Amino acid sequence: MRVRISAPSADERAVARGRRLVVRAAEGIPSSAAVQSDLGKSAVRDDRQHQRLLRGIRKVVPAGRFLDAGCGKGDMLFLARRFYDCVGLDPSSSALHYLEGTGFDLIHGTLEAADLEENSFDVVLLESVIEHVSSPGALLRKANYVLRRGGIVVVATPKLNGPSHYLHGRAWNGFRHGYHTFLFTAKTLRRQLELAGFEVLQHPRRNRILDDILILSGLKR
Repeated sequence: MRVRISAPSADERAVARGRRLVVRAAEGIPSSAAVQSDLGKSAVRDDRQHQRLLRGIRKVVPAGRFLDAGCGKGDMLFLARRFYDCVGLDPSSSALHYLEGTGFDLIHGTLEAADLEENSFDVVLLESVIEHVSSPGALLRKANYVLRRGGIVVVATPKLNGPSHYLHGRAWNGFRHGYHTFLFTAKTLRRQLELAGFEVLQHPRRNRILDDILILSGLKR
């Protein structure tokens, strides 16, 4: 069944406080060796962060169906498959091609447009997704639609007004990509979750003073 998602209200747009971003050209290009070193360190760091996040999710929902909406090359899917029936969704055909033959159920597209049944998942992960969409409210309402009662949505996104933002100002990488449409503080993301019908949970959560990635989760009652 195709679900029609209404446009966000003026209140939702105000709450999100999204800002259209201007791309600034990089002033230097690192060497290939430096890039490879950074990628290796980043991969280890990301794996640890995913494991920590997964432990937090399992404390609330220990098993069930897990939708990674924006799965990329499946880093979280490979970790979560030990505990969940995992489905990967991504608008990138190249990312899904990478996952062919892995046994995952894969869907090409966005969560908002995907033809998914109501009350069909226990966990929806939105990692580095909400900052790219044109309507955060529509995204979260669709997550609520596909979740079963007692299921959770987990949202991870760059933290507006976090330490790196304060340190780097306009050079902060939250601005640099050129395709971020909305950025959030903990307060504005919490309000978006509440407007979509979720009860905001204490865990899994990441919002310490030195955190540059904001993670909030919402429970469907």
